[in-house]
Amino acid sequence: MALGLGLGNPNLVTPYATGIVMSPGEDVCAETWARCNLDQLRFDQVASNWPASCWAITSARLIGRLGSGRLAGWRWESLTAYQVDIRREQVELHMADERAIFHGPGAVVIGVAAVWRVHGFVGLLEHPGLAPLRAGDKR
Repeated sequence: MALGLGLGNPNLVTPYATGIVMSPGEDVCAETWARCNLDQLRFDQVASNWPASCWAITSARLIGRLGSGRLAGWRWESLTAYQVDIRREQVELHMADERAIFHGPGAVVIGVAAVWRVHGFVGLLEHPGLAPLRAGDKR
């Protein structure tokens, strides 16, 4: 996925699992399953007990269908801060009015996409949060 994102070559992925309608010129880059804090049944529920939901990563946004059936999503330009922890399989995205925390192997895919959207191809090569994905990188 990272190579396809970095070089502008969209992968052969469809938005069918999330059921989203694409905007003109918007490409689906990846679909992944991850647990999100917006899907908590109780405030004190630990991340491993959050239900997994499908998230579409597009050229314009991150959007997913929560366990309740409600869509949640954000345009990449609304991202104000983020934190990627690949070793813990956790990504935290801050938007102007909301914070979303993703857990699980799918969070790694979301983290790579966030780095790519903020820093471009160079970020994929240099961002310390992605170090565990690079062969031989001991950071």
